[in-house]
Amino acid sequence: LRRGREEASEGEAEGLFSQALEYFDRAAELNPESVTAYGNKGNTLLCSARQKMRVLSTFAKEARDSPFMSEESIKMSQDLKRRTGEILVQSGRCYRTVLSLDPRDARALVNWGSALCLRAKLIEVEDADSAVDLYDAAIEKFAASLQLDPNMAEGERLLNRAQQSLDDLLGY
Repeated sequence: LRRGREEASEGEAEGLFSQALEYFDRAAELNPESVTAYGNKGNTLLCSARQKMRVLSTFAKEARDSPFMSEESIKMSQDLKRRTGEILVQSGRCYRTVLSLDPRDARALVNWGSALCLRAKLIEVEDADSAVDLYDAAIEKFAASLQLDPNMAEGERLLNRAQQSLDDLLGY
């Protein structure tokens, strides 16, 4: 997971993320009560989605800079966006599993909220209503994490960022 985060090329990072996912799946298979296995699997999926969102950002920049984007590039971008959304849903499911095993895991709530924010960001142009719902759910996760651990600065920072993103989307 750590090496995948540090890799410059998307292909190399994805290979490392896939390898990490295999390890965490195996660990969860060996110990279905392993909070660590599910949490790290969720983190790996979240990192993979962030990597894909950077690529999508490049596609978006290309589309702005060039009025003639090829059909192939458009299809690749749409496929990548769909796949990224699926990965974020899987990540959220991992964090939900962590919380079913340890309801007081504030870190899982923060990470789940992060996945929800990324999903909202991914769809906010095409489906603002669903993005609003996702931001609301993320805000709930961040607030719950702060109830469990009031000193978690990351939870506070992400709560504020999610609220600002929601306000921006709603035009406040």
